[in-house]
Amino acid sequence: MSLIDLLNRRHAVRRFSPGVADPAALDHAFRAAVLAPTSFNAQPWRAVLVEHPETRKAVAGAVYSSTNVGAAGHMVLFCHLADAAALDLDGHAARMADQRGLAGREALQKLRAGYARDIEGKPPQVFDAWAKAQTYLALGLFLAGAAEAGLDACPMEGFNPAALEDALGLAARGLVPDVLVTLGRSAEDDPAAHWPKLRQPADSLILRI
Repeated sequence: MSLIDLLNRRHAVRRFSPGVADPAALDHAFRAAVLAPTSFNAQPWRAVLVEHPETRKAVAGAVYSSTNVGAAGHMVLFCHLADAAALDLDGHAARMADQRGLAGREALQKLRAGYARDIEGKPPQVFDAWAKAQTYLALGLFLAGAAEAGLDACPMEGFNPAALEDALGLAARGLVPDVLVTLGRSAEDDPAAHWPKLRQPADSLILRI
């Protein structure tokens, strides 16, 4: 099945078959997310896989949607980093220099200075918007990877951030929540599985100038 066929088939699940998990398919989706485009190769995002039953229950209680979140086989919260400190830019510059064969102290210092200017130098609001945008790039490929591996999914932005903080301790980890994704198998009585795909025509979205 082609990527376009998979994207036409996928939908935001409204009702999951209870407890249907597929760790191998989930790992495939994570590998796709890790390969997402990201400026400076920085990847200022984290995916929190929620596995403990009581924690899952607390996270499900933070969601505003009527989707049966707790029944999903997997629960993943995509977050962006609150600031640049968690990126370990010294180590990142060293790995980049080694990968590209940039030998010498001067080359490493040049890389590190660029990160200091373009990442650490961003005002907090600009860093926040940049990191969140990088997270959504990873999320898009994660959803495509899940579809390719046969996992149905429902991405949700409608949740109580304070409740998620209580359940997962996000602030202590330097994380800001963006999208909760539940994954598993769409139930036979999932109404969204039978809705036609509703999208604007390509010509109304793609401007040829």
